[in-house]
Amino acid sequence: MTHNNIIDILREQSALNKPQGVANIKQTLTLISNSFSLKELISSLTSDEQYLATMASLSYSHSLGFDKIIIAPYENSNYQLRFNIWWSEYTMLANHYEHIHNHRWDFSTYLLLGSYRFENYRPAKAGLSMHHYFYYEFEKGKYQFDDQGIKEIELFETGILNRREQMSVSNDILHKVVPVQTNVPTVSLFLTSKPRVNKTSIYSETEILNKISVNKTLPMTANELRNKLLLLLSIE
Repeated sequence: MTHNNIIDILREQSALNKPQGVANIKQTLTLISNSFSLKELISSLTSDEQYLATMASLSYSHSLGFDKIIIAPYENSNYQLRFNIWWSEYTMLANHYEHIHNHRWDFSTYLLLGSYRFENYRPAKAGLSMHHYFYYEFEKGKYQFDDQGIKEIELFETGILNRREQMSVSNDILHKVVPVQTNVPTVSLFLTSKPRVNKTSIYSETEILNKISVNKTLPMTANELRNKLLLLLSIE
């Protein structure tokens, strides 16, 4: 399956005008994963110089330790498809920290390599006392942490997602993920809907002192993206 095949599937699913929701996005990613070939996709991406350069401009290394590599952007459909890659130098670390959060969009993820532990949370009358913030972009590249005070949440579901397993989550579910310690990367095929809300919730064990966050992340170069894709192919 090439990137053009994937774009066609996403366009076709968008044209059906199905209601947003977890069932829809799960079904759409299943259509892709059932016929997915990493070798074929990487071959098509790296042989299309113009498309590779465009995807590189949208891809970057996230501050939480994983690479976001765009395969099909929103411009083509109501969906965005990407790789989320935690390279082995990160998955081998004993300590990972991620705030409990939700998203603006629904998502479905299918693991191509590795595994990770997921934890899902919900508001509670008594549970974990956390600093709650609304998080949103108020100006291009600038984000606000809007303090909502101390709130209680509880863990209601946890488990391990393994290779060739899929998980789908609605935008309002509070969660975090932690890669399982391993000497291979953890790689997910990650499909998101278009945003359903304009802000998210973040729950932190400690107070976030800097309430303004400025995005200084640099996009990947086409060469950098090509090298990462070829490295991924050599591992798989």
